[in-house]
Amino acid sequence: MKRMLCLVLTAVSLMSIYAAFAEAADDPVVVRVGDYTYSKSLVEFTMRSLADQNGVLWEVLSPEEKEMFRDAAVRQIIGIGVIESRLNELGRHDFSATEEEILRATAQSQYEQMWTTLYQYMQNNDIKVTETQVTQWLSEVGYSQDMFLESVKASERQFRMFDIYCGGVEITDDEVVAYYQEKYVRPDQERYENNVALYEEEMLKLGNAAFYVPEGYKYLKYIQVEYPEQLVKEAQPLLMRLSLTDENVVTAFNALALAAASVEELDELIPYREIYFEIKAENDAAGEAYLDKLREALPMAEAVLEKVKKGLAAGQSFELLISLYSGDDTFADPENPGTPFHPESPNWTGPMQEAALTLKETGDVSGPVVITDGMYILYYAGDMPGGAHELTDEEFEQVKQNAIYEAKLQKLTGLIDEWTQDYDIETHPELLDLN
Repeated sequence: MKRMLCLVLTAVSLMSIYAAFAEAADDPVVVRVGDYTYSKSLVEFTMRSLADQNGVLWEVLSPEEKEMFRDAAVRQIIGIGVIESRLNELGRHDFSATEEEILRATAQSQYEQMWTTLYQYMQNNDIKVTETQVTQWLSEVGYSQDMFLESVKASERQFRMFDIYCGGVEITDDEVVAYYQEKYVRPDQERYENNVALYEEEMLKLGNAAFYVPEGYKYLKYIQVEYPEQLVKEAQPLLMRLSLTDENVVTAFNALALAAASVEELDELIPYREIYFEIKAENDAAGEAYLDKLREALPMAEAVLEKVKKGLAAGQSFELLISLYSGDDTFADPENPGTPFHPESPNWTGPMQEAALTLKETGDVSGPVVITDGMYILYYAGDMPGGAHELTDEEFEQVKQNAIYEAKLQKLTGLIDEWTQDYDIETHPELLDLN
């Protein structure tokens, strides 16, 4: 799968990200655990990071919710302090020169990856920004190479605690499966099972991957029969008229929307609505006239359809028939399963949806569908597996390691709760800015 099989780590696993803040003279200490102190900036950054991890914007949280994240951040920083104190007592807190070099290289790689991801996101969304501005913004919100260095050092200290206190944690294959179902499958099932539109927006359009696929998807392939050049030329005036009426519809709709935002009585909208529906009717008529002209090429597509049916009956693959008859060879590759279709999909409408719904069994083909860029013959290539994603051996091993990690984390968290009473702890949450 494209999506990494990893968890957003919580509790003590969001490690210290205080290097950019801790030395500031005007940055008072909010948490002290023994000899280790943690600044106001760090705790504020941590509580906002916790909100980010839970998928919410800090600005929209209620005062009570902000207090909840504040308290969680303070507890988390206390846990970090206990780890640092415990390792210091054991002589395992610091790193050798070689370890420092490795950790610094890891931190630099993580920072560069975040920088590149942010920069590419802005470029892909036509947000005009320079490389210097990206670097400056990351610095302003606390993401520096020094911060990443402290983060990877803290993570390494956590693994040292695992080695010392959490050895011997084992889980069975059945426990791995149960863990996978609970942590990976169930959240995606709750999100997508009854919401095909959301699944297609997040998975098919954005290119993500899910651990649960709604039932009912089928894979479709197609042959595109291109229109003759002469017909396209003859249809050009009709296409121009359609384009102009498209623009008129947009203009009329915008005028209606502006009027709706300003009128005091709904009756005042009647003239605007009448004009809009009149222009919309002209647009529909222009579209139908254009398609009527294109339908003159239907005999050509029907002849191709007969050849396709004969080819399939003779045992030829649809992929071969695509290469023989289609102007678009997107699905000629046998390794390409096809494009997903679901009866509830908002992305399939009109004649294409109607044709797709006629395909009942694998191997069925539709009649030609006339749309603006060609005549399409759809083919039912197979079913898209629904339900929980079936793990490969490699993915299973990744999930198992995550499950073992979480088991160790839970054990360490319990130990930290016990050790907390061994240290003089001081907190000043009243210094935190919750705005």
